[in-house]
Amino acid sequence: MTTPARHSRASRRVRVQRTTAASALTGTMSPNVPQATRDALLARAASIELHAPYARSPEIDFDLELDSLRAKIGAHASHPVGDVFVHVVNSATVPGGTLAELGAGPNFDGGVISLCSCSHGMRATLEAQEWPGRWVAGFTSYSGEFGHQQYLRYLMRVGEAFPSHHALATTLVDTGRSDVLDAKDASRHPSGDICRTKPGSTTQTGQWRASTYCRPVIGHAHRDDIDDETWHRDIEYVDRYGRRPALLMGDPGWCFVWSRPSICKVDPGPLRGHRRVSVEALLKHLRGLP
Repeated sequence: MTTPARHSRASRRVRVQRTTAASALTGTMSPNVPQATRDALLARAASIELHAPYARSPEIDFDLELDSLRAKIGAHASHPVGDVFVHVVNSATVPGGTLAELGAGPNFDGGVISLCSCSHGMRATLEAQEWPGRWVAGFTSYSGEFGHQQYLRYLMRVGEAFPSHHALATTLVDTGRSDVLDAKDASRHPSGDICRTKPGSTTQTGQWRASTYCRPVIGHAHRDDIDDETWHRDIEYVDRYGRRPALLMGDPGWCFVWSRPSICKVDPGPLRGHRRVSVEALLKHLRGLP
């Protein structure tokens, strides 16, 4: 496995208070959203963490215009280009048109995009060693909240992939990237997407057992309270074919995030699970907003 070059970090997170986040979601939520969905979104508001627009990581390209995105990818035609796995990101709008995740993934902290705690089924379709060089694109849902339009939230080229949280965390420490692990640690951050093993745990046989790992902090997207075991799925998930999901890390220099609705699909529509397309097809079916 090739270790990507190290880059300096310059990222900061802003915790949104429950009242602020709740009022934000209430103010931007469509009146047609069912009450049960509305209540769930407001309950999750306490865990929303926003990236400060003036303290972003220099390794991630934020809010690139569509023409610039096409030019950057096209200018590196010699760079290996694989297919794109397209999926839906659980997002919501907040004041000023900013997008923020209500789930635990993707995670944009630590100077690199990671996808380790959502879209389990999609990540299980390939073995870990098959993911590097592929692309992953996340869009907002096709719902009334977004006017039945789907906006591009992030795009990354996979640089590294791992079979378990233990393998990922160990590699980050061994390659001098403990700061990245700290930034994405689920036991510290409500939106963290990497689980650390408990001190003294036996990982040879337990790297796919939740009991081997530190529990996410209460308030995490997959652990609402002390009895919530939703996070176990992030460790123990196996699809119907017996496959486990790979944990994906973006390739530095090929991570793109959009903090506001600015690029959308030409042909939006409901998407269950994921879709697999070529890079060329993805770029062709995007349009920038005026």
